Amino acid sequence: MATSTRRDPLETPPPRFGLPAAEVALREIYGLSGSVTPLDSERDQNFHVRTHDDQSFLLKFSNQADDLSALEMQTEAMRHIKAQDPELPVMQPLRTATGAYLGVMGATDLFPVDISADDGHRRLLRRDRRCRGHRAFRSPL
Repeated sequence: MATSTRRDPLETPPPRFGLPAAEVALREIYGLSGSVTPLDSERDQNFHVRTHDDQSFLLKFSNQADDLSALEMQTEAMRHIKAQDPELPVMQPLRTATGAYLGVMGATDLFPVDISADDGHRRLLRRDRRCRGHRAFRSPL
C-alpha cells in the first residue's frame, strides 16, 4: 500500500525568501524592478512591490504544500469574478513577462536561476493587483 507524501498547506511552514530573492524574482520573472517590502502572511510569503513607474502590487510566494491545480483554480476564480462583476474588490492576477499567470522559483527548465527558499524547494509565485484596504491586525472582528 502506497503512502501519500502530500503535505498539508495549513501545517507546512511558509516560504522564507529574503528580499534579494524577491527582487530577483521580480526582475527575472516579471521583467520589473522596484522597492520590495515584506508583508505578514499565514501560509504563503507576500511582498508589497512598488515599481519605479508607481505600479503597486502583491508578490506572493506560495506554500510548498500548495499544488499547481489549487493555485490555477484560485487564479481562474479571481479572473471569473472580475469578468462577472468588475466592480467587486477582488485581487486580480497579473501576468509574468512570458504571459503566464504563475511563475516558478527554483532551478527548473522554466527558471534556470536557483533562488529556492531556504529549504531548497521550488515555489510557484503570482503577482496580484492589490485591493485598497487596511490591515486587519488589531482590528475588531
